[in-house]
Amino acid sequence: MKQAEYLADVYDIVHDAGVWIHHCNDSRYCRGKGFTDLVIVGLRGVLWREVKASPNDRPTPEQTALIWLLKAAGEDARVWTVIDLVTGKVADEIAEIA
Repeated sequence: MKQAEYLADVYDIVHDAGVWIHHCNDSRYCRGKGFTDLVIVGLRGVLWREVKASPNDRPTPEQTALIWLLKAAGEDARVWTVIDLVTGKVADEIAEIA
C-alpha cells in the first residue's frame, strides 16, 4: 500500500467520525524535524500518529524521539502501520476520541 492510499483511508475514517485532522503534505515545508504525520483532534482526545504504509518502513530517530517526548508529556503518540488500518485499530482509536 502506498502512503497516499493509506492516508486517503484515514481521511475517510476521520471524516466519518467528525474529528479534525492535520497533515503536513510535504515535510520539507514544515518546521520541526521528526514531527508526526498526523495530529487528529476530537472532543475526547488528541492522537499524534506517524504513518508507515510499507511493512519495512521504520520511524527515523527524530520521529522516535518526538513520540517518546509526547508520551512522556502524557500524550497519545505512536506509529500506525498497514496492519493497524486493516485490523480496524485506526478506526477504533479515532472513534475513541470522537
